[in-house]
Amino acid sequence: MPKLSVTLIAVVLLAGLVYLAYDPAPAQRAVNWLRRELGVNKPDFRGQGTPNYLPVVR
Repeated sequence: MPKLSVTLIAVVLLAGLVYLAYDPAPAQRAVNWLRRELGVNKPDFRGQGTPNYLPVVR
């Protein structure tokens, strides 16, 4: 018989997976936050020849 802690962890993980299957929006928000924090998919405008200021046009 497994220990109570192993069973409890398995139940909590299963409940989390069932919740995310029911409502995937929290997982998507977490993934988006993680991407922002790690810098994945950030646009790099340095090599596109764009000025680093807004020119004043009259």
